[in-house]
Amino acid sequence: MIPMAPSDSQQEQHVVNHVMSAVHALQRVDDPRARLQMIEWSRRQLTTVEAETVADRYEAGDSDTQVEGLFTEDGQTSRNEAKKRASRGKAVNANPNIATKMRTGSLSTDQADVLADAASDTDGAAACDEELIESIEQSTPEQGRKKTNDWITKRKSNTEAETEHQRHHRLRNVYRTRSRNGLHRLVIEADETSIDRMEGKINAGADAEFEADGGRERSSSEHPRTHRQRQFDAVQKIFTTERTGTTARKRPAGIIHVTVTVDQLTGADSTVIRTADGKALPRTVVEELCCRSEFIGHIYSEIGETLWEGRRHRTVTRAQWTALVARDGGCQQCSKSHEHCVAHHIIPWSAPLAGETNIDNLVLLCEACHSRLHAQKLTLVRNIETRNWETRPATTHELPADAPPGRRRRRTKHPASARSKPRLDQRRKQHLTGALF
Repeated sequence: MIPMAPSDSQQEQHVVNHVMSAVHALQRVDDPRARLQMIEWSRRQLTTVEAETVADRYEAGDSDTQVEGLFTEDGQTSRNEAKKRASRGKAVNANPNIATKMRTGSLSTDQADVLADAASDTDGAAACDEELIESIEQSTPEQGRKKTNDWITKRKSNTEAETEHQRHHRLRNVYRTRSRNGLHRLVIEADETSIDRMEGKINAGADAEFEADGGRERSSSEHPRTHRQRQFDAVQKIFTTERTGTTARKRPAGIIHVTVTVDQLTGADSTVIRTADGKALPRTVVEELCCRSEFIGHIYSEIGETLWEGRRHRTVTRAQWTALVARDGGCQQCSKSHEHCVAHHIIPWSAPLAGETNIDNLVLLCEACHSRLHAQKLTLVRNIETRNWETRPATTHELPADAPPGRRRRRTKHPASARSKPRLDQRRKQHLTGALF
């Protein structure tokens, strides 16, 4: 039993006693899975009540600072946590239906937080868009975050994108600090496009370090450096390596994929231009990029899908890669940038079904999600209604025939006899109904 202060009412003490009785009852549940489900249900109910309480404070006229102070006054809650809980309540104040969905379980706490973040960036507008809310309900939190970003970007005008870019450019900054473990930090703050360029160059250098460590011919545990350590070493080389004056041509340091229509490029369409990941791109930046960029044309179907392109080898071509970036933008499980992704065969190349390297059998996945799918023996299925990629256990015909997770198969050509399988359209009809475009 939790002791209450003398000033607390008898009703409050009764509520606390009731809650503690429920907690003790949960501890007596023998099945761990059932106990965890009941704990999650209880947590969701309490989170909903908390959000409604915070919504009442906003309705009463409290400011963000006053509401956040309700959580931080005990000295045990971080500012970031207080902001998150306050934002959740603010979204409920804008749309009480969010609390109803949280209470019934159709909207999880993580999904509500995704919606609350979008509402904070749009003065509450995202919290009142029922179509967006329904879309988030049907998506994982990671997919939901990408959808809210797309929703926000589509509603930006070119003027708003330009103004935001110029403001971020004015605020560009570099400063030095230290972390709690004593490491020194060099923090760079800038507009999104500049950071994307820097990150692209760093990732290109990290890829070169990865190949120097043995590449995919060695498992992750055999590599002497982590990905972040290779990134740091790449940054250090960029800053410390002197130019030798050589005229040898090097590969591009980084690539920015921009999906733009002809009308947008000529100004006939005034909608904001976006990168492949869905970020708004100011027109002045696009004009600058056009001066030294390569244009690759893609033809789309009437519903916006990249038309089929395939080949008879396991690895994707450059044209296929750019088509995948244009279509997917990034990882279709966690929304990580395409810079960290690989082209995943939905039906593996070496599986009995002999998945081919065609656009309709490929999807972008980051390294972590790619390894998880193979390790857990899962396959991807496209939900036609929500257009989200979902996972299900792979059948024996959809599993790769060899190679343990984490070790890449050598790129060898398959003999013609190994490809004597039913046509891809027949296999798709038999086994992949609803899974592909």
